[in-house]
Formats: sequence, structure tokens, C-alpha cells
Amino acid sequence: MKKQLTLDDIRQAISKTSFSENEENVTKMPDEAFAQCTLKEDLGLDSLDLLELTIQLEQDHNIEIPYIFEKRVLNYGTVADILEEYNKSMA
Repeated sequence: MKKQLTLDDIRQAISKTSFSENEENVTKMPDEAFAQCTLKEDLGLDSLDLLELTIQLEQDHNIEIPYIFEKRVLNYGTVADILEEYNKSMA
């Protein structure tokens, strides 16, 4: 079974990227609130930020995030959706 991602994995990836001005908001946000955030709407990430986040997660966890997943879930889903869909695909 491949590595499952967690809320903390996504938080850490955000803190390592160029859009880390969101880091303070993300690290202080309760898990329940963070899980319901959308990366684009709530955190203000654009398509380049999402690509950078994807690359950071792939490098940190030695995983591959499929392009179709990246386009569909990262663009429109909440953090909880991202974790659920990714972890389900890795089971």
C-alpha cells in the first residue's frame, strides 16, 4: 500500500512553497476548518500555486499525483476531498 496523505502533509507542503504567506493562516487554522477549505477559493491559490503544491507533495512523499486528479480535485475540492480521493486511489 502506498503512502496516504494527511492534513499535516498538505500544511507542510504549503509552508515550503512560494505562496507560504498563507502558512500562518493554515497552521493556526483548526483541523476541521482547514479540511473544509478549498485551495483556490478559500486559500487564494492560483493554477501555478496548485502546480507548485503538487510538485512539493510529490517530492516530499515520493508519490505521483495523477494529472487528472490534480486538475479535478485540487482545483475544485476541499482539502478533505483531496485527502479522501487521493488516499482512496492509493488503497
